[in-house]
Amino acid sequence: MHVELLEYIAANTSSEYISDLRSSYSCLKKRAVLRCISRIDPEECSLREWNNAANYITGQHVHFQCRSDAKAFILEHLDQSTC
Repeated sequence: MHVELLEYIAANTSSEYISDLRSSYSCLKKRAVLRCISRIDPEECSLREWNNAANYITGQHVHFQCRSDAKAFILEHLDQSTC
């Protein structure tokens, strides 16, 4: 992936700004972000990008040693908070 992960997610969920990816957005947007992230191979992005995405999207300060763990954390957070 040649663009930053958060930029990719924003662009592929019709988000005007990266800030639209925060967990306080609408149910429809949460589902779109969940679908988008679920289709991304964890190896396509760096561990730093996955950690940044996990921190930004969930609003929690977390650090993972494995890309797939960071992705799973984001998906679980979105799934639990989806309407």
